[in-house]
Amino acid sequence: MHDEEFDLSVFKPLANRNSDEVLNKLRKKQLELDNAHELAEIESQHSLDYLFDELDL
Repeated sequence: MHDEEFDLSVFKPLANRNSDEVLNKLRKKQLELDNAHELAEIESQHSLDYLFDELDL
């Protein structure tokens, strides 16, 4: 098989579509992780507030 005879350009649209799908999934996952991290920080702050409230009693 000769590499010159095999045109890879036919796969370019497929690769672009797949990379767009992968990027979209990665962005969605990053947003989910960011939201989870933000919620964890809020929960942690509430726990600290509760702890300090208990210590003041």
